[in-house]
Amino acid sequence: MWRDASHYDRRGERPCVLCGHPTPLRSHRREPAHKTCAEQWLTDHPGDDRFLSDPPARRSADDHA
Repeated sequence: MWRDASHYDRRGERPCVLCGHPTPLRSHRREPAHKTCAEQWLTDHPGDDRFLSDPPARRSADDHA
């Protein structure tokens, strides 16, 4: 839950990975994200819990064929 203190970073604000505006909040993966931005992203991407800042999946050598 976003009310949990673990979502608040006392070290300061960083740009939200979704909108770019400063926020002291962090996602469950410790990414800077506003609660409303994260909720909107999840609404727009049902069934997916990855944010835009997640690294892309690595491709194996077999994928290049």
